Order: sequence, then C-alpha cells, then structure tokens
Amino acid sequence: LRFAHAVNALGQAILGEDAAAAKSLAQLGDADDVVEMYTLARFWLLTRYQSNEAGLAYLQQVLQKHPGELIARAFLGDTQFALSDWAGAEKTWRAYAALAPSSAWAQGRLSKALARQGKHADAIAAAKRGFALSPTSPEARLELGSRFLDAGNLQEAEETLEPLSRAAKPRAEHLLR
Repeated sequence: LRFAHAVNALGQAILGEDAAAAKSLAQLGDADDVVEMYTLARFWLLTRYQSNEAGLAYLQQVLQKHPGELIARAFLGDTQFALSDWAGAEKTWRAYAALAPSSAWAQGRLSKALARQGKHADAIAAAKRGFALSPTSPEARLELGSRFLDAGNLQEAEETLEPLSRAAKPRAEHLLR
C-alpha cells in the first residue's frame, strides 16, 4: 500500500492539506519504491511553500539518485522553462531525449529551449526529429511550425501549421499560430 500512501500524499498536497501531506511523506521514509508519487508530492510542497529554486534543487537530488526518472526530469525542465533558465532547460531536455530517444515530446521541449536561446537551426532540427517520430501528432506539428516562426521562416511555418487549422476541431493555439 506504499504507492497508495504516496498518491494520497500527492492528493493532500494538491488540495492544500499541507500538514497531512508532510506527515504522509514522512511516514514513507526514503520512498525509493514509490519515488514518482513521493517526488511529485514533495516537489509540490517545496515550490508552494519554499521556492521554485528549492523544488529545482530537490529534483536535481532525485535525479542524482534515480537518473532514469523521467517524471522528475520533465518537472525539472518545465520549472526551468517557468524560470526562463533556457540553458538549464536545454541540458535537462537533452538528457531526457537521450534516455527516451523515441519521444517526440522530448524533442519538442528541447526545440523550445533551443529557440529561446536563439539557436534556431538547432531548434528546427530538434522539432523536425520530433515530427519525424510522430508525423500525425498535432503537437509535434505545432512545435515544428512554432520553431519556423521563431526563426522568421514564415512560409515554412505557414505550410507546416496550415493543416492544423483545417482540423475538424482546431485548437485556438493552432489557429493563432
């Protein structure tokens, strides 16, 4: 039932039952057998009550001990995005992509980190890798089109993004881009 207790701690943290969440986490000890849920609950509490930097430091500790934990790596990269730490995010998403080379999503996240640093050719290459891995994915297409926009390649962006606008129910972001 340790996994259920870890999920309960995450739920408590999200619902604002912070004392209960902290108590639940403490009862789990090192939680190596339920690292994902434990990590998310503790990260939630750290970023809510201490700082984003405390959350980042914690995730980095988790990844030193469990380098293959993709959930922790994804939260690390997305928090780095939120803090505009584009170089750190690039490193994180490169490591993620190395662990999951067939992940179109990781390639897309890497492409965003590269683009925010002005590395447009590399960003487009990463987005193309992601799109090649998942050519029917609207998200992979959106990432590629977005990287063309970032680079000022408007015709390629239009050609890439236009099919999204013709979908039966296009998302607002598809139409906006």
